[in-house]
Amino acid sequence: MRRDIFQAIADPTRRAIIVLIALQAMTPNAIADNFNTTRQAVSKHLRILTECELVKQEQRGREIYYSLEINKMKEIEKWLEQFKKIWETKFNQLDNLLLTIKKHAAELSLVWDAFTKQEILDQWWAPKPYASKTKSMNFEVGGQRFYAMISPEGQEHYAIQKYTSITPKTNFKYLNAFADKDENPVLPGSDWDLSFSEQNGITKVNITIYNDSLERMEQMIEMGFKEGFTATLNELDNLLSTSKK
Repeated sequence: MRRDIFQAIADPTRRAIIVLIALQAMTPNAIADNFNTTRQAVSKHLRILTECELVKQEQRGREIYYSLEINKMKEIEKWLEQFKKIWETKFNQLDNLLLTIKKHAAELSLVWDAFTKQEILDQWWAPKPYASKTKSMNFEVGGQRFYAMISPEGQEHYAIQKYTSITPKTNFKYLNAFADKDENPVLPGSDWDLSFSEQNGITKVNITIYNDSLERMEQMIEMGFKEGFTATLNELDNLLSTSKK
């Protein structure tokens, strides 16, 4: 029975043989010297690869040399090509995605207000020793929050949150981007998706951040976003704890 080429390359030893003979033709003995197995076993692998036309034989004097059949390998490449764009898209999506899940010991309404009201946001939306200062905010679809992160030295770093979807006390989404002092966004930005749920007095916030580019995500990570945002959420915990007293 004729073997399928994908069955042939499913075996790791046969794949290793293909790599060996990809650059130069080799005899069975020379191939076997690279494996911790018997020459009979290597000969069996070579026979299977030959039956599938992945390798070809050439008689040189008394020796038989095996080399790669390039045209057959191109068939494999062509078959894999149809999945390449799908894989690249999926991998890029994974690479560009950040996910944070945080539970707060507070009622949902308090946590929702902490994320959506200017006067509360400015009390926690920055890791110490930075401070948050909202310049303007309109929490509605199509509205935005323009704010600054202020360093201990007084230097201001601006950002904009443009709200794209709001389901009260359940979910809201926005485009977040760095900005200049005149509220001009510096694109690309990040799409934020925040979902809220409560159980037994504990509010869970799922925050999914999708970046328009890998460069943007790497920039965020290099700036210490993960550590900084974790510290920021801890500031919210402290604020909620104080509010309940």
